[in-house]
Amino acid sequence: MSAMLKSWKTLVATGLAIVAVSCGDMATDSRSPVQLTLLSLQAASGSMPDEFGSTLHSDVVTNVQQTVGGQQVSVPTIFGDNGEARFAIILKDPGSDPTSPAAPSELNWVTVTRYRVVYRRTDGRNTPGVDRFHSIRV
Repeated sequence: MSAMLKSWKTLVATGLAIVAVSCGDMATDSRSPVQLTLLSLQAASGSMPDEFGSTLHSDVVTNVQQTVGGQQVSVPTIFGDNGEARFAIILKDPGSDPTSPAAPSELNWVTVTRYRVVYRRTDGRNTPGVDRFHSIRV
């Protein structure tokens, strides 16, 4: 009888531990029924705005060949770089049926009203306005 009670207590303790681990802060960190998740962040050089990738090799000035006075010359040109962020919304409570979880509806849409862009250099030189651009709040 004692071995059976000990096994039962172990089973209950294991079950409680699994339940406790599966309950994270995500379900209680706000009143929103969804979580906004960043799927990808890509950038494209301003001189090639349709070629997005995960690494941006930004060039400050691009020499563009133009005809000036009947001759081909290199003209220093400045392009703004493009960025693209893709988001998804995930329901905090997808339902109890694992074969057919609930899906977000129009009532769960998220509107981003503010964001901030921060520029950082990998070499550690990060004085705003000197070594890099100032941060942008939109």
